[in-house]
Amino acid sequence: MSRAGYAPPMMPQPGPQPGPQPSSGQVAFTVIWKLAVSAIAFTGLFLAHDAFGSWHLEELSQLGSLIAGVYFLLAAIIPLARRRHLDEPDPFVRMSVLLLVLVTLGVYNLVMAGQLDKSWSKFEHIFTPLALLVDWFAVGRNQETVKWWHVIAAPAAPLAYLVFAVMKGNADGSPIYSILDTSDSGFFPFVIGALIGIWVVALLLMGIGRLHRSMRLAPPPVAGGSR
Repeated sequence: MSRAGYAPPMMPQPGPQPGPQPSSGQVAFTVIWKLAVSAIAFTGLFLAHDAFGSWHLEELSQLGSLIAGVYFLLAAIIPLARRRHLDEPDPFVRMSVLLLVLVTLGVYNLVMAGQLDKSWSKFEHIFTPLALLVDWFAVGRNQETVKWWHVIAAPAAPLAYLVFAVMKGNADGSPIYSILDTSDSGFFPFVIGALIGIWVVALLLMGIGRLHRSMRLAPPPVAGGSR
């Protein structure tokens, strides 16, 4: 029988090989760091409660602190439950939490000219966003895998809050924040500017992830020179 035109059957390609197991020191550092970030977020939340005498989770500052605190608390458990993973399971969720607190930082300080003389305000509008930024810059690896659709969908969490805040403001008869008054002529320019800003920051975060990967995989410098 002629074998002309015969093509051997396709052999299955091996899947990606798992990376090396993290050391006990890496696991311990990751857990301690994530717990520290969670503690910073919760500190701002509870200081605000003490200052106002009640919860105001409809406000983005407190809601963002709550989400960040819970998220990083859960992220600290992952290395303990599954030693193979030092990262959160999804870079989009991680980026969304970061963007939510960065919106708090940007709007409160740049648009609302908020006051930072109180401890709760420092934690909610400075310390928590900066802690999450440091986490993105220096801890973990899944920021290296941010995709283009993550950037396009980056405003999802802030837009979800915007819809909630507008609906609550309309139901209560007064907006949660003056900048969210839909009858004000500055409402739509603010929303458009915020969306553009979120996309720009998301692009920067993706670039930081790529840079993080390049630096991590760069070959070590050769000691000495040719003789």
